[in-house]
Amino acid sequence: MELIENRNAQFMLLASFIIAVGLVITTVILNSIIFEINTAVGAGSDPSKNEIVNHIQITKNEFGYLYTTANGFGWPIADMKVFFNGEMNTFNKNLSKINALRGEMVNVSWDLRNWNGYSYANFTENGTYNGANNWTMIYGANVSTVDVFRFWNATIFPGKSFKIEARNSTGYTLWSVELNSTSYVVTNTTKSSNGTFIPDAGDDFTLAKYYFNQSVSSNRVSINIINGSNAYGRFLVHGTANNRTFYRGRDYILNSTLTYSTNRVRANLTIPVSVPW
Repeated sequence: MELIENRNAQFMLLASFIIAVGLVITTVILNSIIFEINTAVGAGSDPSKNEIVNHIQITKNEFGYLYTTANGFGWPIADMKVFFNGEMNTFNKNLSKINALRGEMVNVSWDLRNWNGYSYANFTENGTYNGANNWTMIYGANVSTVDVFRFWNATIFPGKSFKIEARNSTGYTLWSVELNSTSYVVTNTTKSSNGTFIPDAGDDFTLAKYYFNQSVSSNRVSINIINGSNAYGRFLVHGTANNRTFYRGRDYILNSTLTYSTNRVRANLTIPVSVPW
């Protein structure tokens, strides 16, 4: 009898231990489930980094598309701005509606002061005075032909100069032009020339007097800007790379502000946008 009672006690202790372990495991599982649910709900209610990046890129693309389209109509400047503002208002309304379905508020505003005041971008990498001074506009080894290579409405600061270079795939400079506020000097492997540069009218450097096409010939080149912060204005480069047409151009830096708002987060992001590309 005493042996049976000892066994019963052992079974009771074993059963209690199993129940205790089961409760611990159950508690851990429930905590994990609650944590995962909270994480999923939080991720769904606030814009993720990818969503914000996507909105920024969409807005930049819309700016460039509308600016290019407005310029393509050949309208007076005032009509171009009316068209741009009207289409941007439509874009903003549609973007807000789409995000409202997910419980998010997204609003886009834009600043056209640089366009209104003809404040052209610097010839730096990002178009601002503090941008990278020396940079590659078109990467080499891919560019086979350059059909348009134009700078205009250019202002070079007094006593300063900036330089444009075309280099081959090994980095050797096949052609360059250095400009100051009144003149230019072209240098290449066979000849050089100089003359008067008219900033407002500008020039297309593919013209015969600049020897660009003759110097570059069949070489694939990169186009590089040196001391870009010494000047500002507009540029357009048009050609072929990887058997596809490419455009690079900049007139202004327009600022756009994106406002994100949910029940937990509010953020304002001001984005400089280079137009047309």
